[in-house]
Amino acid sequence: MAHGYTSSSKILIIGSGVVGAAIADELTQRGARDVTVVDQGPLYETGGSSSHAPGFVFQINPSKAMSELAQRTLNKLDELDPGGEDNWLLKRVGGIELAYTDDQMRELKRRHGFAQAWGVASELISADGVRQLWPGVDVADLIGALHTPTDAVVHSVRAVTAQAERAIEHGAVFHGHTQVVDLVVEDGAVTGVQVVDALTGDHQRTIAADIIVAAGGIWGPTIGKWLGKNMPMQPIEHGFGFSHPLEEFRDAANDESCNFPMIRHQGAGVYFRQQGKSLAIGAYEHKPLEVRQDQLGSAAEAHASGVQPSVHELTWEDYEPTWQEIQRVFPPGSGSWLG
Repeated sequence: MAHGYTSSSKILIIGSGVVGAAIADELTQRGARDVTVVDQGPLYETGGSSSHAPGFVFQINPSKAMSELAQRTLNKLDELDPGGEDNWLLKRVGGIELAYTDDQMRELKRRHGFAQAWGVASELISADGVRQLWPGVDVADLIGALHTPTDAVVHSVRAVTAQAERAIEHGAVFHGHTQVVDLVVEDGAVTGVQVVDALTGDHQRTIAADIIVAAGGIWGPTIGKWLGKNMPMQPIEHGFGFSHPLEEFRDAANDESCNFPMIRHQGAGVYFRQQGKSLAIGAYEHKPLEVRQDQLGSAAEAHASGVQPSVHELTWEDYEPTWQEIQRVFPPGSGSWLG
């Protein structure tokens, strides 16, 4: 595999999620003219993590490089955003991190320091400050919070689509329902991929490439096996649910409205945000829910069922502690669980 590229290099990207689409966009913006992207799912809601991500983009990170990457990503999406309530790519609604203990507040002060160092707007606010930004949050036991006003909620599928379409305008080619089944290796170098129709398994063919980028996300371990490698990654599920429509959001323009800051309650491993007239609630500190590669649905199964390959039934026993805590932190949602 080559270590650099020219405008004539044949570049093939496996995966058209947020990473694959962004890479294609970046390469074509820099002069690459022979870029091919293949994905086993439909374009551009391909069925991986990017197709249902909650879309939080927080810019504070202990790593300066990661912080700058997040800032640059949001700035790029700002440029691509058509605006309006129906087609937005991102909303700079800001983010709030809650602290209910002294230790949690010390951590927020540390993160505030990172923000100041890396050029991210942030402020430490009181419980009253949280109430002003989002009146529905119970602040009775809250010590304080960290507010990052330029953080954003990103509509992941639209962000993928916008970057892919700009890449196509600059010469890239995207193929949906095109499943890579193996790599072509000659003299120790990867020279292409073998693909089939993801819905039928037919029409096997080879696509030649000088450079191949693996952006398969949760399918990464499968790609590693083609090279005889055990990829050091393990896809993990986390619970995600919605409330019934709430009075708090009665003025929402549509089902995708998001006009309040997104909130992270790190002490309980919970995050939530407005989703139209409902509350979207995520949990990430339940027991690890490992997903084997054979537990991911195929593109054909997803096409027949209408269920994304990476979406499984919610396991209530894992999610219940999150539901109990969200009722304490956000009382307006109590008794409004959708299931």
